[in-house]
Amino acid sequence: REKMQPNYPPNMRHCIYGNDADLIMLALASHEPHFVLLRQKESYQPPRRGRGPSTLNKAEAQEKEKSKGWQLLHVSILRDYLHLELQ
Repeated sequence: REKMQPNYPPNMRHCIYGNDADLIMLALASHEPHFVLLRQKESYQPPRRGRGPSTLNKAEAQEKEKSKGWQLLHVSILRDYLHLELQ
């Protein structure tokens, strides 16, 4: 409804933060031209045999901390790629 208002700015930008994969589908369904998803990178490694889940040595713990970062997904680019793939 808000988009139908005469004073709605057509270039409004939206950013959602979250690690939930459903947010991608929500952003695609919104049909907003300027939509960005911000996610924190997660590294998933299978547990090693013979070691408990919390027995990382100091170097492994530092490497795990360094690998954390951010991902920025521009939904308009994803939408364009999907359009090209499904033509």
